[in-house]
Amino acid sequence: MSEVTLKVLPAPEATGTVLLAGLDAATAVKALSAALGSPFSVTGAAHLPQAAAAALGHARSITIARIEDFTDSVHYRIGRLAGIWSGFGAVEQLDTTASLALWRAVRDAAPLALRDGDAVWRVSVQPSAGPAILDMARGAGLDGYLDWGGGLVFLSGPGGETAHAAIAAATRRAGGEWWLLRAPDALRHRPDALPPEPEAMAAIRRRVAAAFDPAGILNPGRLHAA
Repeated sequence: MSEVTLKVLPAPEATGTVLLAGLDAATAVKALSAALGSPFSVTGAAHLPQAAAAALGHARSITIARIEDFTDSVHYRIGRLAGIWSGFGAVEQLDTTASLALWRAVRDAAPLALRDGDAVWRVSVQPSAGPAILDMARGAGLDGYLDWGGGLVFLSGPGGETAHAAIAAATRRAGGEWWLLRAPDALRHRPDALPPEPEAMAAIRRRVAAAFDPAGILNPGRLHAA
């Protein structure tokens, strides 16, 4: 690199969250889609099923959307967003302190309540397919939650071959991609620990690697076969 350009933005003055309790995943995705499709600049949209929500002290599933900006703007837009969500049930509004704590937990995957030997997968699909991935995971004895309106699904559970194969198969059927974020050594060292690489992308990667590392000495085979 010969030049780096950075854009620095101030931290938002306030953060607000609207919360719906008790929705199933399919209904939650509809609510999240309504929030993300609104003109109120939603910056976070997630759904935590009952098991994931319980890890954060909630008795029922929670569906949440976040807005960040100046205080007056956040108050106004959170109120308007609560109006949009009123058709889905009783809406709770969280202030900045509660919002920051909740979204920090979502960011850090705290709802997954990881145990020794667990693996963590991130699945990227169309938001409408997120609930089906969660249903599959529940049937396989896995925990999980939806982020980014349902388009990202974080899953965790015993890091065995059966669960891994089920996630990979369900993701392929949904036309998405998966990534293994954490796993025991036995799973990480499997040949299919990474999703298969499309040949067109593999060709580009090989050309880039040949240009920057013609001798092939920089972690050969680290991600894909050299």
